[in-house]
Amino acid sequence: MKNQSLIVIANTSILAFASIFTMCCSSQIDYTVESRLFFQLPENYKDSSLSFSEDAVCYAYVVEEEEGEMVVVDGTAGEIFHRCSRVEFAPLTNRPFYWILDSSKISIVANNQIIPTEFTNERPIWFSPNGERWAIVGYTNTKEEDDQVQSIAVLVDGKEVGRYFDASDPTFSHDSKHCAFLTSNLISKNLIVDGEAVYEFKPGQAERSMEMTTFVQGPNMNMLNKVKYLSNGTLAILTQGEDGWTVYLDMTPVRAYAQNIWGGGSYQVITFSDFESSASIFSYSLTAASDAPYAIWWERLEGDEDRWRIVKNGEPVDDILSVDYGSSRKPVISANGEHVGYPAFIASSTPEISDMYAVIDGKKHGPYDIVWGMAFSKRGTVYTYAASQGEDALPWLYYKNGEPISEKYSSVYLPKITDDGKHIAWKAEKDEQKYLAVDGHNLEFEGEIVWGPNFIKKEAVWITQVGNEVLRNSVKLY
Repeated sequence: MKNQSLIVIANTSILAFASIFTMCCSSQIDYTVESRLFFQLPENYKDSSLSFSEDAVCYAYVVEEEEGEMVVVDGTAGEIFHRCSRVEFAPLTNRPFYWILDSSKISIVANNQIIPTEFTNERPIWFSPNGERWAIVGYTNTKEEDDQVQSIAVLVDGKEVGRYFDASDPTFSHDSKHCAFLTSNLISKNLIVDGEAVYEFKPGQAERSMEMTTFVQGPNMNMLNKVKYLSNGTLAILTQGEDGWTVYLDMTPVRAYAQNIWGGGSYQVITFSDFESSASIFSYSLTAASDAPYAIWWERLEGDEDRWRIVKNGEPVDDILSVDYGSSRKPVISANGEHVGYPAFIASSTPEISDMYAVIDGKKHGPYDIVWGMAFSKRGTVYTYAASQGEDALPWLYYKNGEPISEKYSSVYLPKITDDGKHIAWKAEKDEQKYLAVDGHNLEFEGEIVWGPNFIKKEAVWITQVGNEVLRNSVKLY
């Protein structure tokens, strides 16, 4: 027993020393803000048109001229069109993309190349991990008076690969070599990979909730049907199968449900009558690890009682059952797939009242009123989130590994965490004033924050606007 006690004391001392060392290293950072002029905006720039690359190196904005609008990227002006959208930069490559409207035609400008389309409105642009490929799914204004016309077009790298009755959002493989999406022919679903139909999913006779058509022009499949490439090239797919709404890993079914709940995020959640007691999946929640072949999602167990849980590749991640699911917040999974976090509603001692907890790897933190913005370090050993508690004017705090690390705020934004978990940054509001903090230190800055904060190399970086001046602000951390 003495030897065991000595071992415990020794381990505790090592952990304490490591904690003290980390605190000392953190205290050596003086958190001095360095600000420099990034660029100057002209008087005729369009409000809310500023955009920046993910590494805060490139910038763009829209200028309003008498003849129309034009985009300026890194100080170089483009052509004038009737209207220009805000620029979106591809990851890693920083290639600029934006929509233009000219002569009643909508075109996409992809890395300075104008590509005419038949889309009727601007659509989301999906990029490959290396930023060299891209895809768009959208409705085309066909002149045929046929309700069965194939009006949803899919563009990959600027070329139309097909038209379909409906199509899901596309996904790129982690090596960026392959692009996949689901399509509908009104009877069954097809998996399209690199422009070719490779598998057909045929609905069976099992009772299941309906496929909703909520947007007149479409596409509509993307809300309930999902396809995601996992890190090993496996496809995680949610669509209708023989046994109902089914999750497949490649073509192998791993879980089936009678109900697929529509909505989530900024969309109102819609459930279906006659399926109140059914096994269900919340399609919006389907999330994949970035560096490991795992997908997670919310599922409801069959029965009259609401019992929700998180599953990973079809298996429950812990024994916690929630009476509800976070409709505006997806569960999070670490890059290596080993750690999972989510907000859970747990029944309290007071009837008909449930408390919200931040659940990390089966461990509950709380209770809170609201949990927001969970994030992991790359290995998942450090995690952060914001949570509110109480009815006072300043209910929000930021937490690191379940412990508060900030002062109280009236409203908060998503926190950012470094890959090694040593630093956390956020912006928040209190008493009608905006704050930006790194590791709990409120930092001084001028103007309005228009980008960030984020961590780039060895710095915390954010961009502010003071009148027509745009400033790049940074704090050295390493």
